[in-house]
Amino acid sequence: MSAEINFLFRLLALRVEAGSDDQSFEGNSFFMLFSIVVTLTEDGYNRIEEVLEAIFSFLLLLKETPIAEHEKSFMELKQIKDTSFKYREEKTSTDNVEEMVVNMKYYANSDILTGSDLLFEFDSKLVADLIEKMNERKFNLLLLTDKHEKYENIEKWFGTEYDFVGEYFKAFLRGHASAHKNFFRFSRKIHQLVEQSKTQI
Repeated sequence: MSAEINFLFRLLALRVEAGSDDQSFEGNSFFMLFSIVVTLTEDGYNRIEEVLEAIFSFLLLLKETPIAEHEKSFMELKQIKDTSFKYREEKTSTDNVEEMVVNMKYYANSDILTGSDLLFEFDSKLVADLIEKMNERKFNLLLLTDKHEKYENIEKWFGTEYDFVGEYFKAFLRGHASAHKNFFRFSRKIHQLVEQSKTQI
């Protein structure tokens, strides 16, 4: 992530996680969910609009980044995973068997031992399609908090109180659609300067 989003989340969030799990109810042979989970500080909860703006700005930055840059990042990650796999600690027999049984459901015979630990070929079309899908604004936003003043609904199975805030966030995202594109402009300039300095050295 860029310098701005790291700085912002140090103030507004305790943790940021993003990705998908191909071995749970969030991912199977029919569909896969890509989740972005942000654990907010109290200040972050009060400034939720800034957190959302940073997230959607970063997604737009991914879309506007040339595919060659994504491939470069992929190759760097591939090298890291190759090294980690080569020098990882040996797992117990039980863990090895359990992992391979699960991998048999998702991978070809040649990839059962490695599973998702290794990366192989960069698929530019797949990456471009994923980034495009993430920028379609088709998402489910779930805000868990005990600070909401009033809940209008009660879930019938466990009696959990909840409320709908979708229209508020839809209006927010429509109103800030153009602002997202400029959120990371400064970080791009820094990146260009860094690359120029490398070339000069």
